[in-house]
Amino acid sequence: MASIKLVCPAHGGPLHEDNGQLKSDRGDIYPVVGGVAVVVQGVKVQPRTEPLAPSVIDQLLDALCLHQSRRAVLERAFNQKFSFVEDWIQTEADQFLGRVAASHEGLHRALKMGQEKAEVPIPINVAPSARISSIFNISRLVRGTCCSVNVRVHNDGASTLSSNGANPFLLSYRWIDARGVEYEGKRTELFDDLLPGRSVTLPVFIDTPAKTGSYKLRIRALQEDVSWFEQTSVIFKVKIGWWRATVHDPKWKRTGRQFDYMEDHYEAVRLLAEWRDTLFDRPVEHVLELGGNANPMIDHLDAPHKYNVDVDPYGMIVGKLIREGTDSDVEFIVADGMALPLPRRSIDMLVLFATFHHFPDPIGLLSHLRDFVTDDGLICLMCEPIGHVHLETLNPEYLKELGKGVNEQSFELWEYQQMFDAAKLDVVAVQVDVGSIKVALRPRNR
Repeated sequence: MASIKLVCPAHGGPLHEDNGQLKSDRGDIYPVVGGVAVVVQGVKVQPRTEPLAPSVIDQLLDALCLHQSRRAVLERAFNQKFSFVEDWIQTEADQFLGRVAASHEGLHRALKMGQEKAEVPIPINVAPSARISSIFNISRLVRGTCCSVNVRVHNDGASTLSSNGANPFLLSYRWIDARGVEYEGKRTELFDDLLPGRSVTLPVFIDTPAKTGSYKLRIRALQEDVSWFEQTSVIFKVKIGWWRATVHDPKWKRTGRQFDYMEDHYEAVRLLAEWRDTLFDRPVEHVLELGGNANPMIDHLDAPHKYNVDVDPYGMIVGKLIREGTDSDVEFIVADGMALPLPRRSIDMLVLFATFHHFPDPIGLLSHLRDFVTDDGLICLMCEPIGHVHLETLNPEYLKELGKGVNEQSFELWEYQQMFDAAKLDVVAVQVDVGSIKVALRPRNR
């Protein structure tokens, strides 16, 4: 079976090679840099104002463990600047470049990381404006206990939202009983200051009422000792009772095993091979990894056709360069996971390794990916974090990523189940290790 041909993400029509670019019949043009197609709507590729010095290219080759024979391609690629329309895509697209720059002070200066925009002071908590929302539902909780649910906070205003200072920005809630009596709850702080235009997923920690009964739970933002944000809230209708579980946790077996980062990924590759052999009644032809960057894990999986899709052009170009002259047969494509440049129902296994939680709209992503797998195909989420994050035990690396604008979030098992149901996907295989879920999903009612 032949390799899948790329299509225009805007219109779905075929793309043709045209003078070193890809072009659709409607005139959409997508660049090809370093042998890697950049199939993202609105992307701009422009030369750096100041080309990198030969000594910087030497440092890059050394940092990336690349031979001098790769010099020309690397130089052309890193002397280009890639600009994306959406800020969160731009942040993700700069990840590889940032890691390379961090490896050497000279590279950090030469690549001008963090120096592209002039620093302009932004006021903090001055006439703040925010929206909160949630994609989850709580219908019953145990009396007299504590739980948490993820909400999304978006800074709509012109000032930074901060949980520090005299009048901090916070999240809280009120319980409203059947008589209309309200009970105010505890506060939840932001993990870090939230810049204008940015969003963050935040678990709100909730103490449940001591008395059983039917309640409304209203989650809102507030500026302490100033006002509540009355225009935006998340409301749940909740029954408080003597249930065994706080929420409807799925009955997925937990192994009790804990792996380090790379062990966890190789365990996931082993599972993928097992699922490929046991969950299909036919040969698996096309496997796609979303978010594999320079080192896709599907390189370790046997399949006739393998595709690695990521929004990071530098990482993808380097990944292709590293594999030139080897027996690797992975095809590298720069594309947005929410706008895949592929024919519908063309992929047998679509896999993500610790990537799913980076998407701001996880249900939207699953619904989109559902269209690209075959009727008996699988969407496999591998090595995804489990559990809500607490401010008191926040990992410094997690906080650092948030500061850069990276979309970090972590879900409880019941939240994963609700997202799968909302996207009309059935769980056909799952492994829950300590802090890591690996799950195979299949489209429902095809």
